[in-house]
Amino acid sequence: MISPQFENLRVERTLKTLEQALADTLGTTVILKVAVESGSGIATPAEAIIAAQAARQAEAQSAIEADPNVQALQQTFGAQIERVDMRPPKGNA
Repeated sequence: MISPQFENLRVERTLKTLEQALADTLGTTVILKVAVESGSGIATPAEAIIAAQAARQAEAQSAIEADPNVQALQQTFGAQIERVDMRPPKGNA
């Protein structure tokens, strides 16, 4: 199943190339059936990665805000937390 924005990938030539590559790797005949569907509730791999990154970002932000040292700096010096996007460690991109 693919999202409508990727429907252009569902052309016979692309599917045949993928089928052949899978068949060569698996050693058996492979037949792909690809459906275009929106709103299925199933996240694409890209959507799942984006959601996971957003969840990690929110978790990191909450941890910073809950840190007693950060809270002390805020109360004592009026410190403010700047929003900075989290980046994956090198080699894990």
